[in-house]
Amino acid sequence: MNVSDIISYIEEHFPLSWAESWDNAGFLVGDKSQRITKVLTCLDITDEVVNEAIEKKCEMIVSHHPLIFSGLKRVVASDFSSGIVYKLIKNSISVACYHTNVDAAIDGTNGEFVSRLCEELKISYDLSSIHAKKDDEDPRYLGVGGIITLSEETNLSSLSKCAHKVLRDAGSVDVIRCAGAPETPIKKIAICTGSGFSVVSKVVAGVDCVITGDSKYHETQTLLKRGACLCDCGHHGTEIMFREMMASFLKKKFASLEILPSSSEDSVFWSEMDK
Repeated sequence: MNVSDIISYIEEHFPLSWAESWDNAGFLVGDKSQRITKVLTCLDITDEVVNEAIEKKCEMIVSHHPLIFSGLKRVVASDFSSGIVYKLIKNSISVACYHTNVDAAIDGTNGEFVSRLCEELKISYDLSSIHAKKDDEDPRYLGVGGIITLSEETNLSSLSKCAHKVLRDAGSVDVIRCAGAPETPIKKIAICTGSGFSVVSKVVAGVDCVITGDSKYHETQTLLKRGACLCDCGHHGTEIMFREMMASFLKKKFASLEILPSSSEDSVFWSEMDK
């Protein structure tokens, strides 16, 4: 099995053409012809994650957030920005990162979070695109964010409690931050995992609630005035399940490979309540 086999399989299902223009998704470090036996999946490629890959003898890392966003002017061990790249190359670990192209898939990060949330709520749902879809558009394509239509009503308090359970089960300690009355009835929700407030906050007509991460104070005040409440589940919290989701996706195709979700990455935030 080669690195190129992994890349081809992922990019066939999550085409790079679905990525946002500012993104840097795809194969970023290594050798496509490299033989591999173990793959590590993660949200972010941190120093801790690279050390985990070395310890577990993984020859490839597949992450959600791109390791490289802007141009590197040098790659040296002592440099904060490029030191991780140096360590990866030194240890012959290839890297592929799949970001907004996975976010945009119906079974990507948004779909995964919604599935887990509604299973916890014990409510069936429909997930549709925020934007108007073209007739010839791939049915697997959701786009940036989505609209959740629940089969029955819930409220903000129940939604936040179930979201908290989803985050803890996925390994995130991000705190759920809500805006709006706890008893607010909810049936239609706009969602965009990660830092998607600027996307979903614009889709308010007919929406009872917004789910995303990285929401801001004054923008949330405006959202409430426009008639929608907020359930902020954190950037890490809404996307950490990528590591399990991608591992499961790869295992369906590559039964002979050992595919390991990372166990060494945590949210950069912590709460006194979780100590």
